[in-house]
Amino acid sequence: MKPCTQCKMDFLVTDADRAFYDKVSPIVGGKKIALPEPTLCPDCRQQRHLSWKNERTLYKRPCDLCKRSTMSVLSSESPYTVYCRDCWWSDHWDPMDFGQDFDFGRPFFEQFKDLLLKVPKQAVHQNNNAENCEYTTATTRNRNCYLISSSGYNEDCYYGIFMPRNKNSVDNIHIMDSQLCYECIDCEKGYDLAYSQNTKECSASRFLYDCRNCHHCFFSYGLRNKEYVFRNQSCTKEEYEEKIAAIDFTSYKVVESLKKEFKVFCEKHPHLFYEGQNNQDVAACNHIFNSKGCEGCFDADNLEDCKILRVV
Repeated sequence: MKPCTQCKMDFLVTDADRAFYDKVSPIVGGKKIALPEPTLCPDCRQQRHLSWKNERTLYKRPCDLCKRSTMSVLSSESPYTVYCRDCWWSDHWDPMDFGQDFDFGRPFFEQFKDLLLKVPKQAVHQNNNAENCEYTTATTRNRNCYLISSSGYNEDCYYGIFMPRNKNSVDNIHIMDSQLCYECIDCEKGYDLAYSQNTKECSASRFLYDCRNCHHCFFSYGLRNKEYVFRNQSCTKEEYEEKIAAIDFTSYKVVESLKKEFKVFCEKHPHLFYEGQNNQDVAACNHIFNSKGCEGCFDADNLEDCKILRVV
């Protein structure tokens, strides 16, 4: 155990960690330059990483090349050179023009800072194939999307994060391959789904938790391959439709009351110690799939021998 130099909490550096640092240590001039062990705990290291990643706050500022106004993750007071998406992906500038000689008489990070300040940065992190997605960042191949981040291959989606391959969905976190979803978290292949979490292949339902392949269900927990279930009780199609019709989902007061009730309802049921499938030797992980030999990994898929990773 060693103390973190920032928060002073003790953290563990294992022999496996040391072997990894030795494995990735660079060789310069035939001599291995050993990477030092971390001085910050994992949480403090994550804080340092996140300080470089702004994906939820956008600013209006001019492009430093074409001078037109654009949206950017960097404000106009930022010291960096910032190009709008069209300029950054264009042939109107040459990155080789920003090369500089290395001065062995100056510290490395001083010179690296000089390079960071003058090499143009992209205003918002997008590929050059976005369409009508001015207010999105860390995205790729989206169309008609607004205020989503770390997401790709979406169409007509608004307000969300970690969303691959969705359509017509609003206010979601970590949903994938879904359509017509609202206020859902960790849902896969959903359709016409709202106020639900940890579901897969569910549709035409509201207020579900830990359900698989369920359709026309309401306010239920832990269902598998069910349809027409109301508050965890099976009923006929006619009975279900009659009960659902009696709920005014257009009322803010009604929906907020249901949210509070559903939270208490879910807390009374047993929960798996972690969410994941097809894993081997994973520890302290959650929402991890098809992975092996991992520790401290979250919202990840197809990993092997990885540690302290999030959203991969």
